[in-house]
Amino acid sequence: MLVLGLLIGELISHLYWTSQIRKRKREISKKESHITELETSIDKKDADMKEMSARIQEVLNKQKKELESLNTQLKDNKILVNERETEIESLNNQLQNNEVLVNEREKEIRRLNTTLKDNEILFNKKDQEIDNLNTQLKENAVLLNEHEKEIDILNTQLQNNEILLNDWEKKLDILNAQLDQKEENIRNLNKQISEKNESIDLLKKEAIELERKNRDSVTRAESAETRVEEVEKSLNEKEREATLLQARMSMMQDDLTYITGIGPKVSSILKLAGINTFTKLGSTDVNRIKEILEAENPNLLRLTDPSTWPEQARLASKGELGALSALQKSLKVSRRT
Repeated sequence: MLVLGLLIGELISHLYWTSQIRKRKREISKKESHITELETSIDKKDADMKEMSARIQEVLNKQKKELESLNTQLKDNKILVNERETEIESLNNQLQNNEVLVNEREKEIRRLNTTLKDNEILFNKKDQEIDNLNTQLKENAVLLNEHEKEIDILNTQLQNNEILLNDWEKKLDILNAQLDQKEENIRNLNKQISEKNESIDLLKKEAIELERKNRDSVTRAESAETRVEEVEKSLNEKEREATLLQARMSMMQDDLTYITGIGPKVSSILKLAGINTFTKLGSTDVNRIKEILEAENPNLLRLTDPSTWPEQARLASKGELGALSALQKSLKVSRRT
């Protein structure tokens, strides 16, 4: 999502600056055209002034120096205009400084207009150019609105993606809750194993106590040794049973297929319905289980009987494997008969 957000941001930035560059290029093109017209007007003005000076040379001798100064200023202005054209070309690579350079160009144009007081026509043309620029600005505003609509569409897509992400987070929370339930079952099984180990330790202590009490008599000692051997044998058997019990518990933790009558397919159906632990299965009504199976496939109730599933699950969740094994054997015997 972060990469998608960055890509969208770059796309929006690219669209914005592309429109700004195009806008600046159009403004620069208009300014260059305006400068060209000014140069043409200046050249024409020079020709007019030379013609006028030839006609009234005697009258304007006193003004000759002023006219020469004016010509010098006009030439200087041409040089300034050429320099500004060079600056305009560099504006394509200096977008951030574009407005400052354009303002300087406008100042130069205003100075030229002040020097050429009689050039009122140029002012009118400039006003017309400004109107054209305003029209272009309105067109740019329309394009900007279209881009804003595109941005709204992208924002909508982002919101949809966020909704999907929230759904995945909810599913992850459900999985975490299921994992917590499994860990709780494991803790219960470990507690039961610990209790059995404590009982084994008590038996060992009893054996030691018997051995100590029977040392005074050889006969009783022999019988005590025999008893100790029997106790040790019993302890070894209990230790093997505890080991097997722990191994069986680790294998059957919330594996619903451990319940007689539940296969992999039925297990997946129950888990999809939210019954994913022995504890939940043990607390679920038989009729509710039948409803879940019938909703999935009515033929499942013909192949299996869920009436003993909650009872088996309760025994499994409590770690009463002996009672569970006996119940399952009785179910198998009843089916055979």
